[in-house]
Amino acid sequence: MAETGGLFGAEISKEFQLSKELVHLNHGSFGSVPRSVYEARLERMRELEICPDDWFRYNFVPLVKKGSETVSKLIGSSSSENVVFVENATGGVTAALRSLGLKMQPKAGLLVTGLSYEAIRHTAHKVCEIEGHFVLHTINLDPPYKDKFEVVQRYRDYLSSHSDVHVAIVDHITSPSTLLLPVKEIVSVCHEFGVAVIIDGAHAPGQVEINVEDINAEFYTGNLHKWFFCPRGCAFLHVRSDQKDTIRPVIASSFYHKGFPEEFLTQGTRDNTPFTVVPQAMSFYERLGGIAGIHAYCVPLLKWAADMMSERLGEPLIAAPSDMVPPYMRVVRFPEILQGDRTKAHGIKAQTILRYQYNITATVGEIDTPNTTVSMNLMKKELIEILFSD
Repeated sequence: MAETGGLFGAEISKEFQLSKELVHLNHGSFGSVPRSVYEARLERMRELEICPDDWFRYNFVPLVKKGSETVSKLIGSSSSENVVFVENATGGVTAALRSLGLKMQPKAGLLVTGLSYEAIRHTAHKVCEIEGHFVLHTINLDPPYKDKFEVVQRYRDYLSSHSDVHVAIVDHITSPSTLLLPVKEIVSVCHEFGVAVIIDGAHAPGQVEINVEDINAEFYTGNLHKWFFCPRGCAFLHVRSDQKDTIRPVIASSFYHKGFPEEFLTQGTRDNTPFTVVPQAMSFYERLGGIAGIHAYCVPLLKWAADMMSERLGEPLIAAPSDMVPPYMRVVRFPEILQGDRTKAHGIKAQTILRYQYNITATVGEIDTPNTTVSMNLMKKELIEILFSD
């Protein structure tokens, strides 16, 4: 396969299997697997099918451990023994949250944000209302902000007046509101108040530099399929050394009570082939010039696209300090093009119109905060023409 030589755009499209009939604007939801990584995984799957006994009894463990070593380097971990694989970041948050819940006094406070990802909000609700481990708290992080320190101060103010909070889930990059939070500073404030922190880094790996030792959260989880070119169903959970004795996976397998990381490593007949090709994903990532090379291409391109759409729609982008704007993600506000309530059904219909009438894959949704509402109203032909006419 040809080397990329640092080339992007049309030159690199041959490295992927994405349809050339579509305009793909939704990499963040599902990612895309390069051919080289895809083929490496197919080879692993063939190895598995040749002799499943050999794969599950002998072969997969060293391959997965090599994957853990690669992740460890990517995220600045002091040891690959602190890194395990999970299927997605929500699973990593759930494992950490349940494990912390077993250590806390009943009805300890659990803090999320109004910008937390929907699945994380549901997870928090489940452990609070159904499992009874925590009492749910929500901090308002609605923009605008003068600078990142205003966000940190909001945490300080909230924790000063809510001493019952003992655990916080903090987004590294919020979704779908696309804000890069100052996680190191937030973790430091939380620790001042004795609050343990789970970082939901779903969109961070491959998009921003991560140093888990510097961030110092008790738990950090992130997806590898979104911006790091791994197959779907590939995410990691980093566990700080002092938390390894109590962390447990969501599913108890036959390796229950074997300790960390073994309980996470062996989960029955789970498809673990995505975890075995992380080194190949790293190789592809490095061929593009690593994070610096990809940023050099993507950051100005995204700025141009967001500014162009904002100008044509006559709607401002969400106001955020420059160091809180993630490199590859931006929200563009739709104007009020139809009367009536904004509902999830409107967003789905608009998304479907984009896909099947205009061959564009994109996410259309609503950010449910007073100051950052993105319209879910139906797309009209006039709006498409505003956006995509020359």
